[in-house]
Amino acid sequence: MKKIKEVGYPVVVKPATLGSSVGITYVKSDKEIESAIEEAINYDVKVVVEKAILNLVEVNASVIGNYETKKVSSLE
Repeated sequence: MKKIKEVGYPVVVKPATLGSSVGITYVKSDKEIESAIEEAINYDVKVVVEKAILNLVEVNASVIGNYETKKVSSLE
C-alpha cells in the first residue's frame, strides 16, 4: 500500500494477464483499494496497479480472420 500512495491516486487496478476491461477498477482513495485488489484477484494471481491517465479516450476495435483474410470492425 505504501507504493500505491507514492504513485498517488487515482489508480487503475487490474488483473495482469486478462484482456478487455474485465476485473478492472478505477480507484480514487485508500478506502477503495482493498476491494479493487480483491476483484482483480478473482481473475488472475498477479495484479497491476498503475497511475490513472486523466481525460483518456478509449477506442475499441475487433479483428477477425487470419494472416490471409482479415476484417476489422468499426471503431467504438
